[in-house]
Amino acid sequence: MNPNGFGSHAYSQEELVAEMTSAFLSGYTGVLMNTEENQAAYLAGWLKRLKSEPTMLVKAGAQAQKAFDYIVGEYQEVAAKSEKPVADGMVAERKAA
Repeated sequence: MNPNGFGSHAYSQEELVAEMTSAFLSGYTGVLMNTEENQAAYLAGWLKRLKSEPTMLVKAGAQAQKAFDYIVGEYQEVAAKSEKPVADGMVAERKAA
């Protein structure tokens, strides 16, 4: 069995970081998240981990913030080079063909 595979502590931590980063980006861009049953199931699994290791949430939040900062920084760099104006904090609208 892979100690870092599905269901492992490391895997759960990375999934939590990914979900938190997604939520941060959703708030920044104004793009609504699709909160489906999958996320509810993830949260139920994380709740068990968080009860046994409360610092996991703080660690995941810090990692998610780093990921968010990196993604937004890259986005802003690309947007600055783009010929199309892009509003700060918003994704440029795609025109329907």
